[in-house]
Amino acid sequence: MRPPAQPAPSAISQPAISQPAISQPAITEFAIAADDPCLDGHFPGRPLVPGAVLLAETVAALAALVGTEAALASLEGVKFRRPVAPGEVVSVRASATPKGLAFAAHVGPALALSGTASFGPPVPRG
Repeated sequence: MRPPAQPAPSAISQPAISQPAISQPAITEFAIAADDPCLDGHFPGRPLVPGAVLLAETVAALAALVGTEAALASLEGVKFRRPVAPGEVVSVRASATPKGLAFAAHVGPALALSGTASFGPPVPRG
């Protein structure tokens, strides 16, 4: 007797997404030092934290906030609203939604960055 037919494997496998659980909104903070190498040439006379660095630090803050070792699976609806200067404290607030962790990053009362992050299984290292 033949075993039942198995579905053909997909050419692109999607990781299982497991959202970190937080039961109430949570807040953490970070700042980029004025002498950080990411600021070299960005921009002379009026340095600004590059958007990629701001987003990477926000995602790292989210992972630390929820205590997960999961890898970032996706980002949705990310919007940069305000430039961030070196030394400014960025407060990241996150809350669980069906799509992942909705986040808003503020400098003082001003919204600097917002979006939704989803996490998947940890990526093996080595």
